Amino acid sequence: MAEINNIIIDGSFEDGLTEQWQIGSLVKVEENDSNHFCRIDSANALSQTVTLETFMTYAISFSIMGNLIGKIIVQTTDRTTTFF
Repeated sequence: MAEINNIIIDGSFEDGLTEQWQIGSLVKVEENDSNHFCRIDSANALSQTVTLETFMTYAISFSIMGNLIGKIIVQTTDRTTTFF
């Protein structure tokens, strides 16, 4: 399984990812060692549409810096929604 880190670098997406990810407006970019973090206004979202294969196992992870609460929403083509 491939692990993609630092998808947002210096306030913009890494090469090759701009077609996949949609983002709300950026607020601030921070750098910590070799990692770059992008502050996203709490009213905005980072989203991606992917096609899932049947009988496959997928792992989704994200991290939030600070004291805000985030969530992952998975919505299928028939509009069924699951919250994590």
